[in-house]
Amino acid sequence: MDQALSELKSFWTIYETFVSNEKVRQLGTSDLNFTQLSDLHGWAKRIKPSSTQINLHTCCDIPADLSAFAKENSIQLLTHNDPVDNFLPIERLQQLFKTKNASCPLLAEIPTLKRKWIARYTFVLPGQGVVLTKGYMLSLLV
Repeated sequence: MDQALSELKSFWTIYETFVSNEKVRQLGTSDLNFTQLSDLHGWAKRIKPSSTQINLHTCCDIPADLSAFAKENSIQLLTHNDPVDNFLPIERLQQLFKTKNASCPLLAEIPTLKRKWIARYTFVLPGQGVVLTKGYMLSLLV
């Protein structure tokens, strides 16, 4: 199993509690290939992914295996157009940490600061597909 999927699974169990506690209605994924999505779907015990997003920059045609799996498992296929290459460069991140409102200004001074992963979240108005808000979470290596 790849490391990204392993980390996603550790978060997935936490996200499942949000659904169980009725804080969130559905959970989805983004930028997973067929193997990763089917692995997560088979592994998830309580809450299965209800949607998955494909980046328009990397995919013009939806892969047939991913499309078939999504259809068989009632997973909604969506698209997004977030940047692919060098999304939130370290230099920009360090600039953000230097701002007077930053909660961790000392992070800007660490020369070995690296991104481990970035996760996007989106809140959508149920039944209407209107995005209410979206944002990003990231993990850093120092």
